[in-house]
Amino acid sequence: MRTASAPALAALLSACVSHPHDAAPAGPERPTFSSDTGTAQEGVLELEVGAVRDDEQALETSLALVLGATPRTEVSVAAVPYGRTHAEGGFGEVVLGGKHRFTDGSDDRPASAMQLEVKLPTSDVPGESDELDVFAGWMLTGAAQSVSWTAYYQLGGRGVEDGAGFDVEHGVALACGSELAGGGFSGFAELATLVRPERDERESFGTLGLALRPTDAIVLDVFVIVGLSRDVPDFAVGIGVAGELGRLFGADTP
Repeated sequence: MRTASAPALAALLSACVSHPHDAAPAGPERPTFSSDTGTAQEGVLELEVGAVRDDEQALETSLALVLGATPRTEVSVAAVPYGRTHAEGGFGEVVLGGKHRFTDGSDDRPASAMQLEVKLPTSDVPGESDELDVFAGWMLTGAAQSVSWTAYYQLGGRGVEDGAGFDVEHGVALACGSELAGGGFSGFAELATLVRPERDERESFGTLGLALRPTDAIVLDVFVIVGLSRDVPDFAVGIGVAGELGRLFGADTP
């Protein structure tokens, strides 16, 4: 769900703070636009839920299941169980996705990964697209001292009405995060821009948030999103939680 239009959640914690460069404990892909190179542990099923509300009274909830398919690959299905624009709402989009990490990070080079997503035309929310959309994203995740970072680029195809092809979308983002003074807290931030040349649209926004990991299996987050361009709501706030549901296959990680 890679859009800032609501702003969208599941599309929208860069895992630069929620987990390191390789397979690791539970960590959410939302609420930032970007995704990092981390993947769910092999055989482990994770659940993510969240909600965001903007200053125009739009509301969007999110629900996602993520499964570690191999030590370097995860697959996911995400949905918006309920979305609302002003007084009208309904079931939102469904996104099928997958991510593969090509290289792990080290002291002298970042980790690298690629992800693919397909948004199905399921939305009943007024003003939301009911066309098929496809996205491919490339990411690098590294660390500098106590700060981790993710650089992200996404190429998308936004479906046009009546199946008349796709409009191109480019998205870029830079996210960073760092553990705070003990207690399992960390802070994260992101700047992102989406450009759709055929539609003459540009969306720029920043995200700033706080995450708490009470255990390795649970992450809680709160965040604000600030619109930096005309086509994005001025302000939005959100909350979320991600956790491990259990291991479906494979041996426990040592």
